[in-house]
Amino acid sequence: MEKKWWEDPNAKFLIIPESLTGLILSSIFLTINMLDMVSFTYIWAFKMFSLRRGLLIFSAWETFCDISMVIQIILTFITAKEKSHTSKKRNETFLKWEINMKVIAIDYLKFYFLLDFLGCVPTLITGNKNQCTFFFKFFRIALIPRLFYSKQIIEEAVHRKFSGNLTTTLNVY
Repeated sequence: MEKKWWEDPNAKFLIIPESLTGLILSSIFLTINMLDMVSFTYIWAFKMFSLRRGLLIFSAWETFCDISMVIQIILTFITAKEKSHTSKKRNETFLKWEINMKVIAIDYLKFYFLLDFLGCVPTLITGNKNQCTFFFKFFRIALIPRLFYSKQIIEEAVHRKFSGNLTTTLNVY
C-alpha cells in the first residue's frame, strides 16, 4: 500500500524536496549558489585576488556563501533523494523518494560530499584571506547539475500547484 510521504514515520525528520519547506530551501539556496557562481567568476576573471583584502563586500559575500554551503551539506543528509520506480502493472516510470537516511548519506558521501567540502571549508578556515584556498572554490562547479535539478523541482511543483495536482506519493520499502 502506498503512503503519502507525510504519513510515514521514517520521513518525520526528512526534508522532501517537493514539500513547502523543501521548495523554500531550494529556492533560497538556488539563488545564493547562482549569485555565488557569478561573483566567483567575476573575481577570478578580473584577477581581484590582490585587491580582495580591500574589498570587504566580496569577502563578506564569500564568507556568507561558504557558510551557506556548510548548511547545504548538513541539510543534504536529511533531504530525501529522488529515485525512479517502474510500475509493473502499467509499465511506466514515476517519481519516488528515498527516505532511508543511511542510503541517502552513503550516496552523498560517495561523491558530492568531498566536492562540497573542498568547495567551502578551506576558505572558511582561512577566512578567505589565503589566495591558494580560493581555488578550492572551483570544486563548486559540481553544483551546476544540482542547481538545474533544484530549478526543475521548483518549476514542476509550481506547475502542479497551479494545475491543482499537488500530491506526492512515497513508496516505502
